[in-house]
Amino acid sequence: MRLCILWTVLLGLMPGCEAESVPESVDTDATDDEPLDRDVVESVPEGDAVGDDFSGSYETLATAVACVGECGPIEAGGTTSVVCSPYAESKEWITLFQEDGSLRIDLDDDGHIGINLDGYVPVRLNGGIDSDGTWDVGGYGTKYGGRLESTARIRGMVQAGEPLEGTVEVHIFGVVEDTETDCHMTQRLVSVEPAE
Repeated sequence: MRLCILWTVLLGLMPGCEAESVPESVDTDATDDEPLDRDVVESVPEGDAVGDDFSGSYETLATAVACVGECGPIEAGGTTSVVCSPYAESKEWITLFQEDGSLRIDLDDDGHIGINLDGYVPVRLNGGIDSDGTWDVGGYGTKYGGRLESTARIRGMVQAGEPLEGTVEVHIFGVVEDTETDCHMTQRLVSVEPAE
């Protein structure tokens, strides 16, 4: 397993390398697309929260806990990238826009969560937040002129004085320069600072 980690760190990939230990709540064999179908992620309902208490920018740590399927590498325009690398971590800024039960999340300017993603996660996700702080957003995006599609859903919890937490699920699929991609990625997301 150490060889997998070394190659992942050095090259961003190694065939057959998957996360060795994944939280029990994450099913690394699951490729059930229903929660990530485009019509589902584009119609996540609003919640019952009132106010805009959690609007703002959050610095977060994203950690890949599962990469299942054909996750690269992808070669396009002279650049090689991996869609998902087990154990990869990165700090990213996300911005929450809460208007009562309506919640929108914008990802940082280059539109990615996680290392080596290069925009594989849709930049804007819409959904809702409930009065207990649970939230659910989804979105759809494309890359490489529509040849690569991605659906994403992030579900989590936010409470005043506690870190914002969430689980990012993404399905990336399509064909780019004869390379087929059909990758299911799961990441854990937690804010560096607690919500105010």
